[in-house]
Amino acid sequence: MKCNEYSKSAHLIEKLNIHTFWVDAKNYVEHTRKWFAEAIPFPLNFFLPGRMQKRQLERLQTVCGENWQDDEEQLEKQLYRDGCECLTLLSQRLGRKKFFFGDSPASLDASIFSLLAGLLNAKLPNGKFQQHLKSLPNLCNFCTSILSLYFPWDGDVSLPKVADIPQH
Repeated sequence: MKCNEYSKSAHLIEKLNIHTFWVDAKNYVEHTRKWFAEAIPFPLNFFLPGRMQKRQLERLQTVCGENWQDDEEQLEKQLYRDGCECLTLLSQRLGRKKFFFGDSPASLDASIFSLLAGLLNAKLPNGKFQQHLKSLPNLCNFCTSILSLYFPWDGDVSLPKVADIPQH
């Protein structure tokens, strides 16, 4: 894979993430909107998730063309097919390495991680694309490894309390 191919892969996965979290009605209502409504303070939690969804739909329109909603089912099938192929190619490129270009992370690793980690860890009611990602153990290990290396407070370990942080 060349740099341009990685860029296309990231772009495709981004479109799939938008579709998965913001367009798929079941995922949006039961996961995305609910999560943001719980995380955003009152009264903003009543209207910001809808505004955020509108922005994501505009982004998808920008990258897929104005008529993307004319045949949303066809778009979903095409995105899913291309996305699965893309993940499989990324998995093959990663192979048994820890990072895409060797033993230390590069900007590509950060980009791919940012697109895959949320998808991998979300509890989605409709997770077709997520299931394909979970079927690729090296990509799952890639995300898990980065989470444990660079975000060790996520998971079982709780964040330090403000009172525990030394003040200078």
